[in-house]
Amino acid sequence: MSFADYFIRNYYDVLFAFGEHFRLVLIAVILATTIGIPLGLLFSKHPKANKIFEWLNGFFVMIPALALFGLVIPLAGVGFITAVIGLALYAVFPIIKQTYIGISKISSSTINSAKQMGMTKWQTFRVISFPLVFPNVLRGIRVSFVSGIGIATLAAYIGAGGLGKFIFDGISMNNYMTLLIGAVPVVILALFVHFVLKIAESVFTSDSVKKRSEAI
Repeated sequence: MSFADYFIRNYYDVLFAFGEHFRLVLIAVILATTIGIPLGLLFSKHPKANKIFEWLNGFFVMIPALALFGLVIPLAGVGFITAVIGLALYAVFPIIKQTYIGISKISSSTINSAKQMGMTKWQTFRVISFPLVFPNVLRGIRVSFVSGIGIATLAAYIGAGGLGKFIFDGISMNNYMTLLIGAVPVVILALFVHFVLKIAESVFTSDSVKKRSEAI
C-alpha cells in the first residue's frame, strides 16, 4: 500500500490530529506573545533585568520538553492545559529576546527627534518604536511557532493529542506508514508557518522603514 492510499484511508483521523496539533501550538504562541512583548519592553527599560532573563532562558533551554511537561503535570494535570503551558514557556523566550533586540536597535537620536516634534511617549511608541520593533517580534513568533510545532509532537505522551500520536504509534508498532502519516504533516506545517511568517517579516520591515522616514 502506498503512502497516498494509507493517508486516504486514515485522512479523517489525520486531519483531526492536525487540527489538535495546530490549535495547541497556536494557543501557546498567542499566550507567549501576550506575555513576551510587555516583558521585552520592560527589560529594555531595565538592562539589569536582562541578566535575569538570560539566566531563565539558559535554564529552560537545558530542560527537555518532556521533563518540563512532567513538572507542570502536578499543577495542571495531564492533557491539553499542561501541554499549552509547557509550550508557552518555551515560546515566550524568543519573543522576549527579539522584542528586546528590536527596542535596542532604535537610536536615541530617533527618540529625541520625536520629542522635539512634540510627540508624547505613546505617540512615539505607536508611530516610531512599534513599527520598528514589530518585525523583530514577528521573528520571535516565527522561531517560537516553528519550534513549538516540533515540540508539540511530545504532547501526545501526556494525552494532549496531536500528530505525535501517529509518530509514537508508528515507532512502537514498527509501522513506517503510521509514523510518516504523523511526521510528514508536522514537517509541512513547520515549513508553511516558517515561510509565511518570513514573508510577513520582510513586508513589515519595509513598511517600518517607510513609516519611520515619514514620521521623522
